[in-house]
Amino acid sequence: MSLLVYRAATGEPVCSVPVLKAGGSGSENSPIAAGNSVFVAGTYGYPYPKLPADAGAGVPASDTFYGGFSRVDVRADGSGCDLTWDNKVRSAAVPRLSTSDGMIHTVIRNPVIPGTNGTSILDPYYYGEIDPETGKVVRTKYLGAGFIFDTLQMAGTIAPGRVVLQGTTTGVLRITAQ
Repeated sequence: MSLLVYRAATGEPVCSVPVLKAGGSGSENSPIAAGNSVFVAGTYGYPYPKLPADAGAGVPASDTFYGGFSRVDVRADGSGCDLTWDNKVRSAAVPRLSTSDGMIHTVIRNPVIPGTNGTSILDPYYYGEIDPETGKVVRTKYLGAGFIFDTLQMAGTIAPGRVVLQGTTTGVLRITAQ
């Protein structure tokens, strides 16, 4: 998968950069754009429930959720773009960049069995903060395990006081970032 960047004024292409190389490739979420940087989260293979009951089959019916996260920087002179970092973070929510604290906030879904790529209804979920400069997860907070904590790639809301409100399959979590 590649990120395509175009000039807003003319529609002229600026670059095409392969992203999500560390994890599985594919995304259905809107990237984050801030300044000259674009952040793309890998969502391909996320295990969504079949809703409504008469919904058609997914294509493919299921696949491995590898996740992944990439940062691409558009060169200041507009001559192209560069992949700045790429990691294997499995974001279970639409990531949000806070201009207040400068961190990317998300919920991370880890495999219930470390070192595997599959998903389970028993997977643990963690609130996570990612440093946009390095792509490193700098802070996590355990939220719980199981489908009741599944965020289904929903976007959270960053509220004052370092509070994140995040929807799940069963309600809304109020997460206080430390």
